[in-house]
Formats: sequence, C-alpha cells, structure tokens
Amino acid sequence: MPAPRAVVTGTQAAPPRVGLIVSAATPGGEGDRWQGGITYDPETGQPGYRADLCDPASDARDLPDRPAAVEWDAYVIGDGVRCTALAANRTDWRAQARRQLEAVAEHQLSAELWGGALAIANTYPNLYLDNGDAHDVIDTGADVEPRWALAALEQYLADALNGLRGMIHAPRGIVTLWITEGLINREGGLLLTVHDTIVVPGAGYPLSGKVFATGMVEVRRGEVVITGDPLSSTEIDRATNTVEVRAEQAALASWDGQAHGVANVDLDAVYAAP
Repeated sequence: MPAPRAVVTGTQAAPPRVGLIVSAATPGGEGDRWQGGITYDPETGQPGYRADLCDPASDARDLPDRPAAVEWDAYVIGDGVRCTALAANRTDWRAQARRQLEAVAEHQLSAELWGGALAIANTYPNLYLDNGDAHDVIDTGADVEPRWALAALEQYLADALNGLRGMIHAPRGIVTLWITEGLINREGGLLLTVHDTIVVPGAGYPLSGKVFATGMVEVRRGEVVITGDPLSSTEIDRATNTVEVRAEQAALASWDGQAHGVANVDLDAVYAAP
C-alpha cells in the first residue's frame, strides 16, 4: 500500500510585474476618506496661450472656462479560500488570502476600468474605458492594423492633452504585437512608446478589438482586511466543517476624463500569420 502523499507548498500567488497598478500614479497623504468617494477639478487638458509680448490685453490671453469636476466612487476587491478546520494547523490561510488578493488586484482593477461592471450595476458616476463615449481617433471609423491604431492614439493624446503625458490601454495580445514591431520599449515595470506614453497591458483588458487613450490613471488601494479564522471554533460552519478566509480592500482606478480616445483594431491582422 503506497504511503500518504506528502503535503508540500505549491506555487504561491504573485502579482504581475507590468500592468495597470504598476503603471498608474499612486496618490498619498489622503488618509482613508477617499473610500467614501472622490471629486476634483481636472488640471490637465488646458491649452494655455501665446500672445504678443506688448499687448497684455490681447484676447489671445483669455482663459477658457474650467472643466467640470469629476466624481468617482470606490469599491471593494477581494479573494480568499474556503478551508477545512482539520487543515488549519498546517497552512496559514490568512496569509494565503492576502497573497491571493495582491495577485488578483491587477485583474480586478483593470477589468473594472475597462468594462465598468460595478459602475453600471450600482450607478456609480465612474468613467470607464468602454462606455461608448470615447472619441473615435480613426475618422473613418474603420478597423485598422495595430500599428496605425497606436499612431492615431498618440496623435490624439498630443492634441487632447496639449503635450502632457498620457496612457494607452490595450489587451496583452495587441501590446505583444507592438513590442515585436519595435514600437514599445520596457523600462522597469513600464512599457513606453517613443513619445514616453505609458502603454498599459491590463490583465483584465479583454481582446475586444479596441484600444484606448486616456490621461494618467490613478490607483488607490486601502488597507487589507482579513476575515475568517480557521483556528476559531466560533467561525467554523458546523454543517461542512469549513471556514471562509477572505482578504478585501477598498480600491479605485480613475482618471480626470479630459482625454478619452478609442481606435478599433483589425483582429484579423492580430492573428494573421506573417
């Protein structure tokens, strides 16, 4: 009769080294009040002016109206494990739940930024990439090869943000093609175009044939809260002898909405053999 199989430590969950979280700005010093929602007046996208040095009253120096304030609501991301009470002594399930949350945070945040499932279901004011309001940067509306989509989005960002830095969001399959064509370089955890635009291969971005351009995205994440203790007899489901251990945190990926462009990529070109 064979001996019982050895219980070993499997491959631990780990976050990706590129993606939305790595690429985004991370605000600090706000405390946790942002978890109740945020609002602010956009600072980007203003054209500025140039005028004659000797004409201080020139109409060219007139300032445009300020853009409308934007509003965003935070949400919760999480992961966890259902374990048996008998297994509690040989595995730190709370630590595993925390690792799993850290590993899936990229997918959850980028999927919400792209498709807005929570924004739709809960009528949040949150913008999301595929909301149908993005400016089509290809005038004809036709699907184009990936390289032409990248070029059009770069030009759109230059026009919409007046030279300020922006982001291009694309599924990993399309980003891989851009890299193989020499259009993107990697610096640490960032993928950059020749114009220093950050390319975001979000783990939750679907291969839908769309690529988007925005201003800089900010990612906020709150403290991780662990619930469920397999060593506590009061938290065991007596019917199944199991405990659910969860790791959750408040989170939000947002941008100011001053740039929101889209290009439609010919997926046949993505999958076509060379």
